[in-house]
Amino acid sequence: VISKSGYIFEYTREGRLLFYFSGKDDGSKRIGLFVNAVAIDVDSRGSLYVLDQNRGDITVFETTEYANTVHKALNLYQDGLYLESQKPWEEVLSKNSLFDFAYKGIAESLYKLEDYSGAMEAARNGGAKSTYSDSFWQVRNQWLRANMITLFWIIVVFLLLKKIWKKYGDRIFGIRQLKSFFKTFGSRKRVKEFRYLKYVLKNPADAFYGIKHEKKASIATATLIYFSVFLIFVVNKYYCGFLFKQVADGVYELGQDFVMVLGALFLFVVCNNMVCAIRNGEATFQQSYCCLAYCFMPYIFLKPAAFFLSHVLTNNEAFVISMLNFIMAAGTAVLVIVMIREIQCYTYKETLISIALTAFTMLVVVVAGIIVFALVKQVSDFLVAIYKE
Repeated sequence: VISKSGYIFEYTREGRLLFYFSGKDDGSKRIGLFVNAVAIDVDSRGSLYVLDQNRGDITVFETTEYANTVHKALNLYQDGLYLESQKPWEEVLSKNSLFDFAYKGIAESLYKLEDYSGAMEAARNGGAKSTYSDSFWQVRNQWLRANMITLFWIIVVFLLLKKIWKKYGDRIFGIRQLKSFFKTFGSRKRVKEFRYLKYVLKNPADAFYGIKHEKKASIATATLIYFSVFLIFVVNKYYCGFLFKQVADGVYELGQDFVMVLGALFLFVVCNNMVCAIRNGEATFQQSYCCLAYCFMPYIFLKPAAFFLSHVLTNNEAFVISMLNFIMAAGTAVLVIVMIREIQCYTYKETLISIALTAFTMLVVVVAGIIVFALVKQVSDFLVAIYKE
């Protein structure tokens, strides 16, 4: 097809973009660019004919050797002849190592040849998650069959050591010293405040009461928890299993992540504290700041498990990670509601209203920030223009 702006697009049978080229003639009268392209056709050899209405001429495009190789490989691939398409795909990659269709075709071919590790690598390079999942399933099955007995004995030894630790730990010299070390380490202030996360799971209302009235948490520990949440988010986003990764390999957006996670959390604390202060809330900013950190207990405990599972599960078991993500989101939301109700001495109705007002306030702040940023940028561009003049 050809667009009004003069760009030519070639698609596969499935409607995926394969090539695009040409463009709008800006007055340079270059061959291959168009003023007003109105029709396109193709002959049996693959040559393209494009009619430019304003210039009254027809431009002919002939396929290159590279395009012929791509078409040959793609036809074999789309006809299901994956083994036959491997060699043409390799020729394509020798000329363009970033062509994802070639990697997908090679991945299918290697899968048919039962080279599952090679298929996984090619599928990852081509972004073919379905083929990667099928190949990984086979690799995992082979590994389990080869290591099943070893895994069994590891579990037996682990359970045996756990029983020895529990029953005879106080009698064995090395274990006794180790248990003493853990006990001393666990009695430190920061460690006790981190361990308080477990108590949030047992009794959320009482836990938040303890933070507010008994100083069970400090600003320093809450800040470390926030940074732990950010670190877990970043590691999971960029290093989770390929099948569950939402960004391309090699792409990093740490600045955006910092603003989205820590900036949003801090903005929530500020806006919620402002709203609750107006609505006769009883918590201070410090109490809100500390308590909100402990609301992320489900995320801190479950996200590492989801991260590990993302490296061992396939698409067939993706529901496990989806379930964990739902539990994390729902658990955090429930804890936020309980936290605001407890420390602000609200009813549930007042709590939900304050959360809605907080979300609206955050939206207003973000919109105002965007407007201010745009105005500052315009002023700076104006000053730079004056300086250049």
